[in-house]
This record gives sequence, C-alpha cells and structure tokens, in this order.
Amino acid sequence: MSVPFLPTGISVSQAKKDAKKLAQNRGVPLHEAQDQLARKHGRAKWSVLMNQLLKQNHIKVRSESAGHLPKESNIATLSLSMKGPKSTKVIVGSPLIGASFISAGICESLLRSNVPVVYVTSASEDQCSGYLQALSDRFKSHLSLYRAKDISDLDVIQLDGAVLIIDDISFCDDVSKKSGLERLIHTSMHTVIRVDTLKEVRSGGLSRLLEGDVQFLMLATSNPGSELEEAMLDRRHSFKAKQLLWYAGQYTDFLLVDKKDSVIQRYYFPKSVEKIKSNMGTCALCDAKEVELRESHIIPKFVYDWIKETSITGHLRSSEDINIRSQDGLKVHLLCSKCELSLSKLEKQMSSYLFKAIANYQKPKKEIQINDDVRLGILSIFWRILVATTERECNWVAEDVRAMNAFTNNLKLQLLSKNCDTKIHFAPFFGEPPYYGFPLEFTYNLERSAGGHDIRFFDSPHRFFAVFSIPFMYFYVFGDGWDASELDKSTELSTGKIDLSKINCIPDVLRNYIHHMHESFLKDKRTMKPSVQEKINKDVEKVKTVTGSHKSLARSGMKVKTDVD
Repeated sequence: MSVPFLPTGISVSQAKKDAKKLAQNRGVPLHEAQDQLARKHGRAKWSVLMNQLLKQNHIKVRSESAGHLPKESNIATLSLSMKGPKSTKVIVGSPLIGASFISAGICESLLRSNVPVVYVTSASEDQCSGYLQALSDRFKSHLSLYRAKDISDLDVIQLDGAVLIIDDISFCDDVSKKSGLERLIHTSMHTVIRVDTLKEVRSGGLSRLLEGDVQFLMLATSNPGSELEEAMLDRRHSFKAKQLLWYAGQYTDFLLVDKKDSVIQRYYFPKSVEKIKSNMGTCALCDAKEVELRESHIIPKFVYDWIKETSITGHLRSSEDINIRSQDGLKVHLLCSKCELSLSKLEKQMSSYLFKAIANYQKPKKEIQINDDVRLGILSIFWRILVATTERECNWVAEDVRAMNAFTNNLKLQLLSKNCDTKIHFAPFFGEPPYYGFPLEFTYNLERSAGGHDIRFFDSPHRFFAVFSIPFMYFYVFGDGWDASELDKSTELSTGKIDLSKINCIPDVLRNYIHHMHESFLKDKRTMKPSVQEKINKDVEKVKTVTGSHKSLARSGMKVKTDVD
C-alpha cells in the first residue's frame, strides 16, 4: 500500500506527528495544529486536504474549449488524466492560437465534475476573459477567479482542495511575485500552467517545481521555439524526428498542432530536448549506435533500496559529499534498453540467491547456492565499474591503461557470450563479529557500505586488483602475476553450494584495502557539518523501532537509544 503524501512532499504520517508536536508546544487543540500544517503544505484545512487525497487521486478531464475557439480552428477535444498524489500539466502555446481556451476548457470540465478550481489569469478583456466570467457566474461556489493585475500577494490565495490553473506566468515580473508563484505551485496537488514558450519554464524557475505526473501539451506556432518543434513540424519526418518518435511510455505527452490549430499528430516524448540529446549514443555493451542510453546503476538499485529500508534515517550519504543526503546510488548512461533489461535479470538472480541470503539480520543462511547467472551478475558490476572508471582522472601509466582496457573488453565478451570464465573471489561477513580479525568498530561499515569500487595496480610484476563491496560482502578479482600466498587466502565464488561458515581468511591486499576504506570513512566523517550532524540526531530521535542500522551499530560496540530499549 502506497504512503499518502501532501502536495509539498511530506508524508501524511509525518504531518500527523508534526501536528501533535505543534499542539503540545503551543498548547492548542490538535485540530488547530493540523489545520496550520495543512495550510502550510496544501493551503487548505486538514479535513479538506485529507478528503482531497482520498477523492482526487485520479481525475479524468476533457477540455471543453473546442466550441469557444476561433471559427477557423478545428482542434480536437483533449482528454487528460491527473494522477495523484501530485500532477502538473504545462500547456505551451500563445493565446493567439487558442492556448488560453484550452486552460479555460479544462477548468470547465473540472467544474462540471464538481471539482473546485482556483484560476489565476492575466487575460485581458477578450473573448477568453468573457468565457471565464461566464464560468464564474455559473459555478460561483466552485470557481475562485483571480486576475493577475489585481493580485499583489499570491500568498493570500487559498486552494481549499481545488485544482490550480495558472494561465500565463509572465505577470510574475518581480522577485516577490515569482517566489509567491513558486510557493503556490509547491502547495498545489494538481496544477495546470500555461506558458507561451518552454523557455518561460526554465527562465521562470518552474522546472524544479514540476513534480509527480508531469505532462506538456505543446502547441507549435509559426515560429518554433526549439529544435524538437522544428523536427516535428517537418511532416516528412526526418531521420532525427524518427529517432524522437521512438521514445514512448513514461515520458511527456505532446499535442502538436500547426498555426491554424489543425491537429497533426499526437506524440509521446521526454520532458526536455536536452535530455534527448545527451542520452543518445552507442550502447557500451552491444555497440548499437544512435540509441537511447538508459541510466544504469553501477551498484544495483536493490542494494541501495535495502540500505534505505534498514536505515535509521531512510537516506543515503556518499563519500563524494557526506553533507548531502541522497535517495539513490551512482548512475550513468551506458546501455540500450535491451542490454539494460538483460543485466537487470542477472541482478534479480544475484539478489535472490546471494544478497538476501547473506544480508539478513534475521536468519542469514549458512549455505548458499550459486549459479551461472549470479556470477554473470557480479561480473556485470565489475564491467560497469571499469567502464565508469575510465571517465575519472587517475594517475595511471600507459601499462595500467592497457591492462585495464584488456580486462574491460574481456569482461564485455563474457557478458555478451553469457559465459563467465573470470575467477571472482568474495569475502562474506557471516556469523558474529569481529570479522576476519578486524577491529570491532569496522563492523558497521562492513555490514552496511556499498560501493568502495576501485582497480589498483601494483609493480614487480605488473598486476591489478579490482574490488567492490555491497552490505555484508566484498567481491574482488586478481589479474595475472599475483603470488600464491594471496590466492590461497581467497575464496572463489564458484557455481554450486558454498558453506559460509568455513570461510575464515582473506588475502592481505583485501585486508589493507578494507583498512584504507575505514580510514577514508573516518576522514569523511570529520568533514560533516555540525548542522548536518544535528539533523541526523533529530531524525534518529524520531525513530520508534529497531532498524538494521541499530543492530550493526550495536555489533560495532556502539549503541543508539530508542523508545523500545
């Protein structure tokens, strides 16, 4: 069951907690505190906002504007869906070609369905203005009509469970009005905005406010404002246009009409032209050219999901900047859709047969069963790490680069042939700590860190060591030239059954690397700002249950107090 959220992004459960605390601190009745929170996060009373969450999770509307457009217009009636908990429709087009009538038509459709509307317009005394006034006279109790020229403070506008429609944002010509507009949109559950051009969305600072179910309704003009519009106005469908047409599904909805409002075609496209340009390229695995490159996780997403689900705060922090929390791990555009799907299937095998069996606070398995797909899944992570590593600055000599390129190409061929012949070693952290003779304080990082990926080169003889970690385990690969004393201390991740209780040693090179990672963690920790540490402490105090983080801290010789202690 999905968690309900208020328009600003705060969960209902958190809002209830905040309301209780506010009521206690200010000595006011709970319902008053709830109303204050609801005004802040949704510009409505608490009861109204809860009712809106219940009834407006999915609104279907049909624009009634066709009958009010100029006589030469024959634009088709639009059908739109507003999916909760937050949706935004952006109509891009000038009033001269009837764009304002589409906004007003959506308003009429909502009103006919007994959905209240707050309508902000800069329309002058023209035909659309008369249309809006007629709607206001007919639906007095459900339509709140604001004219931009009469508004000095947008913060006075209350939504009270209404859909927000803003026809033209150009009236926000100063900083205070622009900030007021941003606050208004931020607190709206369902919003319709009309702009003349896409540039207004970017320059107006609205792009960061476009959250949830976002759709763009593009009305092309005689002077197209983007390369995308130019490509699509070519009815012969150029090669570039055909590339753009390939995108579908999760992206934005474009309605393309010419300057006479004649419908050319309905298309589905990504939300920005820049995204299309930057994501087109050659697949790093199958070498398919001029394809959309999907955003691939270097370390599988299920790992980061597990860390968040079992953490105290529900967030991630990276060594790249420990003062910034995030919701996901490192991603890069590497693969075409077909290859992304192929590797994701391997990751599912890895998750089921390996990760969930070991990264388990309740009943970790003593014995695991490894198949070829699990090994290929691990191999794919090493390959992605190596491909991503080539992008960063390193102090590698020519011999290092040659060795890494050869290894990367070898892994690529194995993935394409679905035949893993690389010896993959691993070090699981099974049983009770301390693990492998490490100090007890290392336990938390060993049980909860992900990433730590690197490829290190050594001389005499020239050789490499590739490594990465996920919670409760490290994986590593030796290049040619390593001494038998290191190899003998290693455990190969081979197919078949592996008894984790019998793994009791690791090679010195891995031991030294884990020491290095712990020292880096302590160094990063010292750079954490006091304000960030205070925020974390407050988040910890709110937790009422024992999480995986609590358990790993306890196993590290530390303790975090909870209400269940």
